[in-house]
Amino acid sequence: MRAFDLSEPDFRPLALAFSADGRALAAWGSGRVCVLDALSGAVLGWFGTPDPMPHEAPGVGFTADGRAVVAFRHGLRPPVQVYPLDPDAPVRACPKDHGFAFEVGRTGQFVYLTHDSAGQFRIVRWNPLSGKTTPGAWGRGDLRVLAVSADEQWVAGARGSNVRVWGFGGPEPAARAARQFKTANGAAVRALALASDGTFAAFRGPAVWFGAVGDGKVWTIAEAADRPGRDLAFHPSRPVLAYTAGQPEVVFYEVPTRTELKRFAWGVGQLRAVCFSADGLRCAAAARGKIVVWDVDL
Repeated sequence: MRAFDLSEPDFRPLALAFSADGRALAAWGSGRVCVLDALSGAVLGWFGTPDPMPHEAPGVGFTADGRAVVAFRHGLRPPVQVYPLDPDAPVRACPKDHGFAFEVGRTGQFVYLTHDSAGQFRIVRWNPLSGKTTPGAWGRGDLRVLAVSADEQWVAGARGSNVRVWGFGGPEPAARAARQFKTANGAAVRALALASDGTFAAFRGPAVWFGAVGDGKVWTIAEAADRPGRDLAFHPSRPVLAYTAGQPEVVFYEVPTRTELKRFAWGVGQLRAVCFSADGLRCAAAARGKIVVWDVDL
């Protein structure tokens, strides 16, 4: 386990992501991004400027080559910004009017963006290196949170208390969700995650819920602090969820067996973000001014 003190002790990360090779780690918080060396904790750069605290924390991630970080800026249009870590990095600007909800795929090759128009949304897959876009699922209304399975064959979106899951691997864009879920008592979804093969969705508001995409069953495992933060993350190859529920510990939970596997606590304060590396060998969690990285043994 390695605990890193951030150079700005009051910075509160609300979303985390490793680069595809695991060498860098991005920590996003209210419009700003801190990029760290994931082994030493050395700061590689700060990007963005402060924005208001969001209701739902957006995604963050790296391009496939690890030479740029993709992050959200509330006050800009488009809100998804690509910040080069290398001045010669071949990156493209996000398509106009896209990205009010977004998620970076596991390898960074694709970024998944929403595009809202005339009371409908479309989820678009965008390559930030080539600029190419591919249309995907669509529906009525809009989405505030996106999640993508590790195999990138499934995508989930949430708005308010509603969660929808679509297949993303077919030849034609999906107009109908494969499954829809709803939180208890109409509670708003703050964070969302999909299992690596899309079989389960996890979503968090004032509690942590699971939904089985196959049969539609929903169950609750824990109460949670109802605050913004990407505090749910599925392992990239196993049906194991890491979650914090806004508490000062990380829990590993095996979904099919409904079994708690492990708990981790380091006395660093309330944890608001968690993520796995792309190979599933490491996990990271963030508190105010601190990031913890540890090896995963499942």
